[in-house]
Amino acid sequence: MSFTIAPAELNRYFYTVVYNCLEWDAKEYVTNFKIYEYDLNWNSHNIFREGYLFMGLPGERSTAQPERDFYIHIMPPYDNGNVDIANLPDEVYFFFRSADEFKKNLELYAAANQLAEISEGKDKEAYLNKAKMFNRQLVKYLSNNKNTCFNVTYKAQMRQLIEVLKGKYRPDLTFKDTIDLAASICLDEYFTGKYTDFPVMKTRVTRKNMAGLARDSFDYFAGRKTQQARMMLESFGVLEDDKIKPENSKYARYYIDRLQELPPQGVLNYTDLFEEQFMGAYIDKQFKISFLFTPIIFLSLIYAGYAVITLNNGKTITASNLDEIPSINALDLYEFKYISRPAKMALAELKKMFEVIGLNPALLDLPKDRDNSVKQLIQAAQNLCNDAVLGTRKLSDGFELWGEPLADSQMKARIQSACDKVKEEFSNYSAKFNTFAKLNNFRHTMDEIQEIEKQIWTLRRIPEYLDFKSECGDLVSYIASVQNFDIDELKASIEDARAAFRTARDSIAEGTSGTDAARAVKDALEPVQQQYINLYYDAHSKKRLGIEDAQRKGKIQESLALKNLRKLHSITILPGAKLSDLETSMANIKVCYELTPNELKKNPICPHCHFDMSSHERNVHGLLDQIDDDIDELTKEWTKKLLETVTDPLVLAQKQYLNDDQQKVIDDFVSTKELPKRVDDFFVESITALLKGFEPVVIDAETLVEKLEQLQPLSEDNFRKKLNDIIASYTKGKDESKLRIVVKRKEN
Repeated sequence: MSFTIAPAELNRYFYTVVYNCLEWDAKEYVTNFKIYEYDLNWNSHNIFREGYLFMGLPGERSTAQPERDFYIHIMPPYDNGNVDIANLPDEVYFFFRSADEFKKNLELYAAANQLAEISEGKDKEAYLNKAKMFNRQLVKYLSNNKNTCFNVTYKAQMRQLIEVLKGKYRPDLTFKDTIDLAASICLDEYFTGKYTDFPVMKTRVTRKNMAGLARDSFDYFAGRKTQQARMMLESFGVLEDDKIKPENSKYARYYIDRLQELPPQGVLNYTDLFEEQFMGAYIDKQFKISFLFTPIIFLSLIYAGYAVITLNNGKTITASNLDEIPSINALDLYEFKYISRPAKMALAELKKMFEVIGLNPALLDLPKDRDNSVKQLIQAAQNLCNDAVLGTRKLSDGFELWGEPLADSQMKARIQSACDKVKEEFSNYSAKFNTFAKLNNFRHTMDEIQEIEKQIWTLRRIPEYLDFKSECGDLVSYIASVQNFDIDELKASIEDARAAFRTARDSIAEGTSGTDAARAVKDALEPVQQQYINLYYDAHSKKRLGIEDAQRKGKIQESLALKNLRKLHSITILPGAKLSDLETSMANIKVCYELTPNELKKNPICPHCHFDMSSHERNVHGLLDQIDDDIDELTKEWTKKLLETVTDPLVLAQKQYLNDDQQKVIDDFVSTKELPKRVDDFFVESITALLKGFEPVVIDAETLVEKLEQLQPLSEDNFRKKLNDIIASYTKGKDESKLRIVVKRKEN
């Protein structure tokens, strides 16, 4: 069976191969016409345009409605005769240059399909497989030779496709990419003329991603920043250095001017701004920008304070509620009701608030200072919040001096209330007024601002109180310590000083600075401090030995007379308590000669000896003379007692048992009636050896007195009898001829 394939049939199967090369699943836009809706990337502007792709004669254009931006014609390659083409600027024609090999395979492909249509069973399957094989070969041919097998005609000028592409061809481009690129290059001038001021997109916009790009761009104004959204905003010129600045965008600038031309209460309705492009799709009248992307421009105007948008549902979008954008349906943003100027800024009130928080109101006057004014406002608000939080902590942490709160309970409650109110007012300024546009929503009246000023003033009493404590706290603590010493001469002065302290401290609540109040306290307390220093220094001088007396004390402690007494102390019959008392008395005499009046300005107590005025220590004046006299008296007393003892006949009889040297020492002592100039161990041992002949009975003086105190009132005879009984209790069992009674006090 042989087939002759008519040219029209070849064209039909050619278009089937081309359709397969395009790798898409588009449906015919017009039934029984190979006309397809087609998106073409406008290469120089990185965004797609909407048009039609025709696989057939150009006379079919009228069947594709509505009109769109472009028309791509893939012309029938076989027996199309002298086709009349219009060569309009929105039309690009692709003419296939058929090679013999391609035509032969195309005929076989057509024949296989036609035979499959009239066959059944295995024959049908065999023909379909043949058709598929030829289709693959044809698709491969077109893909591999796409740059050379097509001529492109645009505005009556025909060129080979590779020539149209020039240096823009890449080997990785698909068949569709190559056709699209060639068409985009041809139509670029036409698109540019039709969309004169259309933005160049910094990220490619396709039908698939445009809704997502638009949504991300809208949400950018609510703080949800992504790289894709950033590039979209930059495309429309409303983002500079990551800051939203619509003033330098020609698109935003146009609408700013339109808004500023409006009369009071005037609006720009949606229909004033947009026109329908085709089938419910709108573009703005000025720049032909799709209504999907114009909200980027309008939201930048809202952000910067040039506009507000009222949606069809009545909701108004302002700079203060841009954070709600993510929750608003994109369709409501595409087709809003109208756009208008925001409410007039309360400039006088804002300037007053700037004054209250310490900012220059002139920042609000010049456009170039707007960003700076917002930045300074947010920083000042943050500082006030920090002060309020810190103030609350300070009120409960060491907010006292001289044992009393720095502020009375009423003032303290006022300060705490001020902290709470200041924190409540300024805590959300960073979100509430983070753009100049949001200042349009500032609603405080002058009276309310004055109340805020009062609260800030009250809050700022805290650092004044703390300055007061810092500057006079050391002196106050000093006088408080002196007060605890309970010095009679200072009581009246301290009471007067404390009254002055309270007056100065309480004046802070009325507006006195902490520094001035502290100065008043110092003026009142410094004379009291000096009075105390004089008293203390004088008392210290009386209770402590100076450097000369300290040297004299040392000499007494090392004197020969005291050393002699220490040697004699070991002789049993000598009462050692007096020597112990003497040495204790001397040890208790404190030495301190380093103290200076300047040291007392820092510390009310001597840092060297810690002398306490309330200790009632005795004066040291004359004590060393007394000790010298006491040493002499004790030496005489002990000398006399030793002489009386060694000259006792009972004791003297024992001398014969001593060696010659010992006897000589005893004889010299008895004859001179004086102790050796230096009492040594030999002298003490000799006396001790001499006393071995009698037995000393030592009676404790305190015990003896206690026993006498226990006696009832007695007659002289009975008293003598009782006393003899007491003595007998000590001497019982002892040889009366050899014993000697010695009464001694216990040594400390």
